[in-house]
Amino acid sequence: MKRLSILLVLLSSAVHAEPIRTTLEGKWEYLTTNESGSRFYIDESRIAEVEGKAGTRRFWLLIDAESKQIKSEIELSCTGNSFRTGAEYQYKKSGALLSKIEEWDEDPTPIGEGTVFAFVRNWVCNP
Repeated sequence: MKRLSILLVLLSSAVHAEPIRTTLEGKWEYLTTNESGSRFYIDESRIAEVEGKAGTRRFWLLIDAESKQIKSEIELSCTGNSFRTGAEYQYKKSGALLSKIEEWDEDPTPIGEGTVFAFVRNWVCNP
């Protein structure tokens, strides 16, 4: 729940664009920046349909915040307008691992309009 709260705080702000680079592994493509200045990236090469869940995609999202970077595995329902988070790794800007969570959220979180996740949903579900 604590992890979900952190993500919701970062994701609940409205979005605007501002590109930046990241040092974490992956083919990160810039998506957007929220009002607090956190930048969001997606590893487009790892977007995949979830077997047995029509309209659901799994992918990695990178949040580049002021003091750390958060890499999260996301399962997003294009038809249900919700998402769940799975594995999450938090890193210092130097690349040192701060924490990791490996279990999936049990309950999906609704996607609010005007949030970063609404932008992500539109990008992932309507390529």
